[in-house]
Amino acid sequence: MEGWWKIMKVKNRDYIRRLAKNILNANKSRRNILLLAIALTSILFTSLFSVALGLGKSMETQTMKTIGTISHGSFKELSDKDISILSKDKDIKEFSIREKVGILDDEKISAELSYIDNNGFEWSLIEKVKGKFPEKENDVFIDLATAKKLGYKGEIGEEIEVPFTIEKPYTGEIIKKRSDKFIISGTFQNPIDSNVGVGQIYLSKAYVDKLSLPENNKDLEVMLKNSFMIRDKLIKIAERNGYKVVDDPGNLSDKEIRIGVNFAYIFSGDSSFDFKTFLPFLAFLILVMVAGYLIINNIFKISVNEDIKLLGLLKTIGMTKPQIKKLVHLESLAVSLPAIIVGDIVGISIGKVILNKIFANNEMLTDVRLSLAVIILIILFSTAFTLLTVFLSVMRPARYAAKVSPIDASRYNETTIKKKYKSEKK
Repeated sequence: MEGWWKIMKVKNRDYIRRLAKNILNANKSRRNILLLAIALTSILFTSLFSVALGLGKSMETQTMKTIGTISHGSFKELSDKDISILSKDKDIKEFSIREKVGILDDEKISAELSYIDNNGFEWSLIEKVKGKFPEKENDVFIDLATAKKLGYKGEIGEEIEVPFTIEKPYTGEIIKKRSDKFIISGTFQNPIDSNVGVGQIYLSKAYVDKLSLPENNKDLEVMLKNSFMIRDKLIKIAERNGYKVVDDPGNLSDKEIRIGVNFAYIFSGDSSFDFKTFLPFLAFLILVMVAGYLIINNIFKISVNEDIKLLGLLKTIGMTKPQIKKLVHLESLAVSLPAIIVGDIVGISIGKVILNKIFANNEMLTDVRLSLAVIILIILFSTAFTLLTVFLSVMRPARYAAKVSPIDASRYNETTIKKKYKSEKK
């Protein structure tokens, strides 16, 4: 007896861990049922989160196509000095500069002329790109539809004349009219559902620098550390650098700027996200937790009943109530880890199949692939919810196991156990 107590005191954790493993291996059929129950719970959670996050990403991408960029937001009507100050802020991960020139001087064709850097092109949701971005002074990168409306084929190397008006940004005030010839260096297509059919003509930096443009004609598009509450982050960046955010465009003072928020991001703070859309997922999440709880809880109740004599013996040799609870929880953890790994792998595969079916049958949704970052997020969510379900399921059986006395264990029979569970429920 004394030897057992020393083991319990000195090598408490190792002993309980080995004991939990031996109890599970002693009854393989029970262990396999537990593995199956937890794996099924994990599969349900993983496939649910895969579908929910996949649809959320699809909705974001679909909305971004109407806006034309994946950037989190922008600071508008800036000078070079403003850009130099704001772009160095600690909360800005990456930035892109867009310099507005004006609009196409044609009443029948709507198109904007501007310059953007490489980051801006990478963040733009343009499709079917041919050729390259403008590098030489007379290069132009134009959307194919606008080139054809102007009467050109839109072929790489084709000479094209573009009449345009230089305007004061966001006010429409015409500063100058001019027309120049360019060589098409590249073409692209805007998404079908992009911003109201407005064409885009991108000019080279060398050409734009030679124009007499207003000082505050630049926008600073930014990528932040994350897309949570974008508006608040942009306002804090502005205020931290001595600027005041205003709403009305044009005629801003030196320290006044405007901001734009990409409302495509669900948690941007400006999103049109409707919580009711995801109510079915929330209801199903609760249903999975309840179902998982009931199955796992009942299996562990049966396990405690079957091991009642062993638990009584362990108490006789000095095992304490906390140690008994720990033993039962370690059993659940030992079974959970392999079950969750299998559940995550199978659940991700099922989630992808479901998403492919949804995207194939719904033209309003953009077909997106789950990125590695999203898959990791799904696995983390699924693992956390599965472990939480298992923990909640095991609490009552573990508490009951800790209350069993050696005398009760020696007198154990099915009737006694049933009475005890009924009395606990009361």
